[in-house]
Amino acid sequence: MGKIESVIETEPGRIRIATSVVDPRGANGCEAAITAIAICKSARCSFRTKLRLGFSG
Repeated sequence: MGKIESVIETEPGRIRIATSVVDPRGANGCEAAITAIAICKSARCSFRTKLRLGFSG
């Protein structure tokens, strides 16, 4: 199972996420792909909420 290593806001409105998922490409529904997609969806949701509420830093 992968985990988030770091999240960096590279510029306003853009983030870079580093994970321990090595290669999410593979067979349909492989565990690494499911983990990578879940991490991205969660980060996107959190970041959008942060922007909507006006938090910074």
